[in-house]
Amino acid sequence: MDEVQIQLNVLAFDGENDPDIFAGIAASAAVAISDIPFLHPTAHVRVGRVEGKFVLNPTVEQLEYSEIDLVVAGTRHFVNMIELGGREAKEDDVADAIEFGHKAVVEIVGMIEELVSKAGKPKVGEIKHPDAGFVDAIRARVTDKIREVKGKAGKADRADAIEQIRDDLMAEMARP
Repeated sequence: MDEVQIQLNVLAFDGENDPDIFAGIAASAAVAISDIPFLHPTAHVRVGRVEGKFVLNPTVEQLEYSEIDLVVAGTRHFVNMIELGGREAKEDDVADAIEFGHKAVVEIVGMIEELVSKAGKPKVGEIKHPDAGFVDAIRARVTDKIREVKGKAGKADRADAIEQIRDDLMAEMARP
């Protein structure tokens, strides 16, 4: 609705601790303490598994031997992004790694909330939400179609089908 873009540039890297995760946390904390309206702080962690044990934010060297390279991002209540690389990791192991990572996310979000209570600025303006009637009209047109598509095999085929649903919706609702 009112997009905010944050760009972080790494000026120094110790060669051991990958800065990408910390950059995401820094961005979340910066927006959280700013006067920009913001729903919920987010946090990011990387989870590795070295010698059968989960490691939070493993070093670059540890990742070379890790069976899993998982990035988990989310809020206090939800995981909203997962990126996974692994050496044929079992589903249960991945689920356990996500849970392990989300526990750390919750801790980090708590720290950001504490920072906001100490250094946060009053928010300017309000968080904008789309018109509920408009959202309901879209949901009525596409929910069943999307559910049907999401149950099919083939990532590329699903993406193409979702794109077609979007195009059809645009043609129907955004007539000239």
